[in-house]
Amino acid sequence: MSKAVPDEPKFPIQLVWIESGDVETYEDARDLLCNLEEFDSNDPVDRNAARLTDALGRHISLVVRIYDDLCECKLE
Repeated sequence: MSKAVPDEPKFPIQLVWIESGDVETYEDARDLLCNLEEFDSNDPVDRNAARLTDALGRHISLVVRIYDDLCECKLE
């Protein structure tokens, strides 16, 4: 059994769309790639559109690019 790394986000990841209040929950990186597809919280448009937290309620940054098979999550 692997130990959780303290400075890595813990799944599930919750995304709350600010305008609509809709909440999406992602269980793992594959779930993000399959269902979110494109998102970059470093981009001002995406950053202002949603709030992201991990299972411990910590704010995270997230980059998902389905065409590059890229999913990066880190604590802010």
